[in-house]
Amino acid sequence: MTIIRALIYRVGRLIQTALRILLALGANDRAAKPFAKVHGELFATRT
Repeated sequence: MTIIRALIYRVGRLIQTALRILLALGANDRAAKPFAKVHGELFATRT
């Protein structure tokens, strides 16, 4: 049961971080385009 709790905690933190990033990088944000570019490059190297 302890491992399941730890996984749930980590997933919850991941979701919070993702929501914070999504809310901070709106379409009108200057950093949105560079972030999308870097994210795309990193994702391309992973696959």
